Amino acid sequence: MTTETDIAARIRHDRFRAIQYEKRGKKGATLGVELDGHFVFKWIFEDAWKYISAGVVTANRCKFHTSKDLFNNPEVWDGYGEKKKGIHIAIGRCLAYFVRQKFLPLSCVNPYASNKLYMVTCK
Repeated sequence: MTTETDIAARIRHDRFRAIQYEKRGKKGATLGVELDGHFVFKWIFEDAWKYISAGVVTANRCKFHTSKDLFNNPEVWDGYGEKKKGIHIAIGRCLAYFVRQKFLPLSCVNPYASNKLYMVTCK
């Protein structure tokens, strides 16, 4: 049986810290990463990592989860203002990146769907 500690130990903070952000905008004023043809700001990556890496530890291992479920902070999720739908999509792109790069012990159960679902992996 996998414990909470096992899941926390498999979260790769070192890989997250090693992300190479690129500069965009006039005089390189904005940092972020190009994901699937969309530029995602560094601050969105940081928010996504902060909440999702904490949410994975407490996630139900027998259930499929959305990016909102794994974000695990409804107050922050709903508090992004009028651009929140775009930010939610960007957070979903960050989560997909984290899973592809094996930062988190998650697997995508429907990789070709637009609304991806994830499950905590036990190996």
